[in-house]
Amino acid sequence: MRFPPEITRSLLPKLEQIQASLDVLAPEGLLVALFLLLLLLGLFRSNSILKMLPGFTVSGLSGIIIFQFFMIENSPGYFGKMLVADGLANYGFLLFSAAGILTVLLSELYPPLKVRSGRSEYYAFIVLLVLGLSFMAKATNLLFLFLAIETVSIASYFLTLRLREEKPAAEATLKYLLFGAVAAGIMLYGMSFLYGFTQSLQFTELSFWQKLSLVPKPILTMALALTLGGFLFKLAAFPFQFWAPDVYQGAPTPVVAFFSTAPKAAILIVLIRFVSVLDNETLAPHFQNLFLILAALSFLTMLAGNFTALWQTNVKRLLAYSSVAHAGLLLAVVLLPAETRNATILFYVTILLFSNCGLFLIIQIAEEMTGSNAVAALSGLGRIFPFLGVATTILVISLTGLPPTAGFTAKLLLFTGLWENYAVTKQIWYLVLLLAGLVFTAVALFYYIKLPFFLFFRKTEVAPARKFGLAPKLLVTLLLLPVVYFFFRADALLSFIQGFTNGN
Repeated sequence: MRFPPEITRSLLPKLEQIQASLDVLAPEGLLVALFLLLLLLGLFRSNSILKMLPGFTVSGLSGIIIFQFFMIENSPGYFGKMLVADGLANYGFLLFSAAGILTVLLSELYPPLKVRSGRSEYYAFIVLLVLGLSFMAKATNLLFLFLAIETVSIASYFLTLRLREEKPAAEATLKYLLFGAVAAGIMLYGMSFLYGFTQSLQFTELSFWQKLSLVPKPILTMALALTLGGFLFKLAAFPFQFWAPDVYQGAPTPVVAFFSTAPKAAILIVLIRFVSVLDNETLAPHFQNLFLILAALSFLTMLAGNFTALWQTNVKRLLAYSSVAHAGLLLAVVLLPAETRNATILFYVTILLFSNCGLFLIIQIAEEMTGSNAVAALSGLGRIFPFLGVATTILVISLTGLPPTAGFTAKLLLFTGLWENYAVTKQIWYLVLLLAGLVFTAVALFYYIKLPFFLFFRKTEVAPARKFGLAPKLLVTLLLLPVVYFFFRADALLSFIQGFTNGN
């Protein structure tokens, strides 16, 4: 069958655009190939092949990072402007891939995962999770964004259920699935309103927000709040934070380490794109309700996360609420102007990645030694294993935001940005969030300090079942180095981030 010449001529530009889009989408294409290859390798029952899976996954993700770093340039929009490959998305891809690599490494040191079948599916779904997060960070189309979020959710449900023989894992997955389904429905309902108002799904285009500015404010506020529901669920922010403690307690610890950072980084990039209208001096007055919603949610998330964490006796639940508290701080950063917002958020989540992965690695080692995740189970381990105790203290100091760790620099950038914007705009919310952040940082010290207190100042009643091996020590050291180094050389990381976000 031959097409008329005029149809052929009209199709050629579109085919060329698709071809160019495929070139930009090469990293995601490689992730899909790695995902399928891991599933294929799982069909073989050879023990030698099964042992190769972790190394193969790490090598694959590392190779894709190198390809992304050296081969891909920024693209303003492709696939009909549904996706964008800008500095935010490209740096996010590095973070997601690094989180995937660290999750695989932590998994190799987590015995409960080694004794179960279906290891290839486990590593394949880690890759699928990285793929979904990458699409989230690149999405500029509401429908594509929804599909990317659901891809991440499906992979997350599977990974949470990895230890399905254990009751906490099954219960956590059920709650996660129910909360996720409700949040997805709320978000899709809100998106349908936005599409009805604008007849467009391109939420980064100026015309989209110009049309929304004509909508009556009560109706617009409702639609924006509904749409934010799905975002808040992935961020584990108020009022969708209730799934976090159960999932953190029931899921495999390496998976929890991934959940604590990478999905947050992806949804923050989505929020940055979503609130970019606030940077427009003409349109910003029409969307003050969006600013107020996010400011209120930031405060309430910090409040819920920090004060609930105070009463936790399980380490993983404590860190779940700690993660909620960090989400509240990061929501405050989203409200800053673009010139300070992007670098501050990316710096914060980078340090959070190393700090959280390091601390969760120590928790899984302590769990293997004592057979418990209770805070009291850490008693005396710092005396028996000084390296473990010192490393935990450094990581806790970083998460609190105190020197000499890069966590202090991250919070300093955040608080400085809030103060500078209050000084310029005189908007009271900036001052409220600044004071709340300072107060809640002091509150956080009380629950974080529990860990070194039990490690060093409480005596253990039962000797640990095993020693602290060399491999965990090396990985903990690897995660500690950037946490300390970037306190002294924060400019190096900031320059690297700004090189990405500025398109260099």
